[in-house]
Amino acid sequence: MDLKPLTMDAESAQAMYDEYRALGDRTNEDDQAIVTMLREVQKGRQLIDLDVAIPGGGHDELGRPKLAASRGDQLEVKMVRGRRWRYVDGKHTARQDGDLSFLPANREAYEHIAANARFDFPADRFEDWPEVPREWFAMVPPVPPRLRPRGALSRYAIVWEVDEWSARSKTAPPPVDPALLRHIMGSLYAVIAVWDLTAIERLVLGMTRRG
Repeated sequence: MDLKPLTMDAESAQAMYDEYRALGDRTNEDDQAIVTMLREVQKGRQLIDLDVAIPGGGHDELGRPKLAASRGDQLEVKMVRGRRWRYVDGKHTARQDGDLSFLPANREAYEHIAANARFDFPADRFEDWPEVPREWFAMVPPVPPRLRPRGALSRYAIVWEVDEWSARSKTAPPPVDPALLRHIMGSLYAVIAVWDLTAIERLVLGMTRRG
């Protein structure tokens, strides 16, 4: 799974970190965000821009993205490709370049959940993609105990390669190779961990999560 990481060697990151830290009380909001990112690099973590990673992951023959994103505490996501409208000759005409969104599959639960449970990606990144027919579902991979953070999973995100999108909820097969992300700012995230689900985990998920 290629997440299009931002690259910087440790020596350069340290030099840049020292330069920004030397500003002291003259730092501004931008400086603080850069320092936060450099700290993640110093820990050996990759930095990714989800607005780049999701489109960069490509799509299948139906225009469905090969990568999906979800908040860490979700069990399933619904992928939709919204439409933009334009007014031509006295009527509204749909364009195909709508935003791409991943949101909790349970609409009732979504209405009571924080806004950061939804991931939206700008339409201009998908202009050359085919239009996605209707909505599609994918299972969100669980984080194994050895990698599960102490804080609430709702504070983290998960991105993974979708093995097969499903037309109905609770019918998608378990994924294989997810990554756990920590939000930095905007669409920037630090990759906390990457793992593969074992055959046992996938077998159990196929029984417990599918309807």
